[in-house]
Amino acid sequence: MKRFFSQLHFVLAFLFLTAAVFSTGCGGSGSDPIGGGSDSASVRLSGKISTSDASTSLREGLRGAGTALVDLYYIDGAGAPVPLTNGNSFNVTGNEATYDFSAFIPSEAINKKNFVLKAVIGNQTIEGIIPFDPNIEKTIQAPKITPEHIGLVQLAIKSAQEGIPNINMTDVLSLYTPADIKAMLLQNGNPGSDMTNLVNKLKQKEAQFLAATNALSAEQARKIEALMAYGNTLSRDPRYIGFENRDAFKAAMDAKAEELGLTPEAQMKFDEVSLMFIGSGIPTPPISNPQNFAQFVQSAAFSVQELINGQDDPQSVIVNYFTNIYSNDSDIVALKALFISKKQIFYGYLLQGISPNPQSLDNPIRVIEELRRKVFAKVDPGAALLGNPDLMSASPQTTIQAIAANLTQLSLPVTQEEIPVFHERLDMLALMSMPTQQRGM
Repeated sequence: MKRFFSQLHFVLAFLFLTAAVFSTGCGGSGSDPIGGGSDSASVRLSGKISTSDASTSLREGLRGAGTALVDLYYIDGAGAPVPLTNGNSFNVTGNEATYDFSAFIPSEAINKKNFVLKAVIGNQTIEGIIPFDPNIEKTIQAPKITPEHIGLVQLAIKSAQEGIPNINMTDVLSLYTPADIKAMLLQNGNPGSDMTNLVNKLKQKEAQFLAATNALSAEQARKIEALMAYGNTLSRDPRYIGFENRDAFKAAMDAKAEELGLTPEAQMKFDEVSLMFIGSGIPTPPISNPQNFAQFVQSAAFSVQELINGQDDPQSVIVNYFTNIYSNDSDIVALKALFISKKQIFYGYLLQGISPNPQSLDNPIRVIEELRRKVFAKVDPGAALLGNPDLMSASPQTTIQAIAANLTQLSLPVTQEEIPVFHERLDMLALMSMPTQQRGM
């Protein structure tokens, strides 16, 4: 039994992406924002601004010594920064200014996730992005903003113009440093080809992420929002920024997910959607240029292709097992080729950032549903022991309990020694082919 639950956990984890994407949304969707839905909020921000970064000398950085005018902006749907404060003044000491001020976030900005901090020091303007969720975070300790942070501002603006106003900066800063993003700008300050490519990949990831979140229960969706808010705090901490710190970032996010009580399915969302994003051909960090980044991306791309074409994923294992066991049944054997074809089409959509219609005939779960009907008809002719074999009317718990209770009376095509494995696979088939709303999501 211990082995079964280990396999069950694996199946649940793998199935999450499939279930999330074609789910009709049993609790996570709705018009109100998950994070609370308040009309406005007040937040307090503190941090430092520096007129110099790694690419400027201290002497250059001292040119603007005097007073810093620091304000907060949000980015509207057209990609234009809109001011939220006006004229907060702070002294400059050396090449830095320390700020601490409050800002009122109105209803039109309450669901934004990226805010622009703009400082004017003499004739020098310094801008950076402060990622936070005003529905959740009220006191924000911001990272030090330097001239190299302008790239993140342009990335957020470009993303808003492309229809993703709340680009997840955690995705960006867990792979790239601010200097990497700035290096993606052209000499005139406009986005270059690498930044445009990155925005397109982020747009695809956003579609996958929203589909996955909408498939969760309301409770799990709220926990996801809390996890994302925690990710914002990490993206404001230099210890977790950039590819070289990705392991620390991943460990911190995993620990927080466990603390929040996310289900394996919800945690898998981050891993699977991230895998698709990283394997889709994102640009190499142009400044930090870590030696193993290309290998990292190639490994992710290979994993995605394995998902599409491989035979070791849980769905393929189950289909192969039962089509081999019932190799004398042409109807069951025919389902294997159909499954392979539909899996390639379905996961191919995901690779492109497209969420397939849940009723699509390309959905490979439909093939597994048919496999379940045929296998259950074999082991329980007439449905006398397991009940109605139509999976749309049975819960996984009820079906698995019925299998265990009637195992010795079922018509099993295996030897006595092989019964434990067959039992395990039968349970996995029962769970795997269940509709999303019956998987506890």
